[in-house]
Amino acid sequence: MIEDRPALARNVYTKYVSDEGEIVWPEDSQERVLFARVLYGKQLISTFDYWFSRAVDLIENPAPPKPFQRKNEAYKEDKYFRDRFSTLSAEQKQVVRHLVRTIAHGILFGVLVDLDQSYYGEYEIALKPRKVRGNDQAIRIAPDVPNDLHNELNDWILSFSKFADEIAELIEINGGWEIGLKAFHNV
Repeated sequence: MIEDRPALARNVYTKYVSDEGEIVWPEDSQERVLFARVLYGKQLISTFDYWFSRAVDLIENPAPPKPFQRKNEAYKEDKYFRDRFSTLSAEQKQVVRHLVRTIAHGILFGVLVDLDQSYYGEYEIALKPRKVRGNDQAIRIAPDVPNDLHNELNDWILSFSKFADEIAELIEINGGWEIGLKAFHNV
């Protein structure tokens, strides 16, 4: 991750979470909502990173990090993907990696849009903190008009993903910053 970028989510997280992982909830109710949304985003990106890492491993490595103990369904699936991806050139592997990344990002974005702007009504999402000092009430994180969750996805990626440098970027526009997806192809 780029260390000198102005990433709101990362800044909010480090303000309220110690290096040991202990959370101190803000007293201000608006700041609590912001922090709860950051925690939601961090967890979402952790899940994204896990599955994207799995895909990258299958695409780039002809053998698993540890051999399978049994030739079960997980072994068969792993072997199926590794055998086929190992026949690709480096450029082809990069294209597959970009495709997986684009689809995974699109799914996350789409799910967040669905939560923010459902045709059927308004979804309410709340965090009921457990085992933390200073907070015993549920904190509603959505809806939070005009701050839709999907508008925060790229900030969460820049703030928390180990793949941030290949997925999103900060662009300076008219003295301000915009967070967007990195282009990976030439049009």
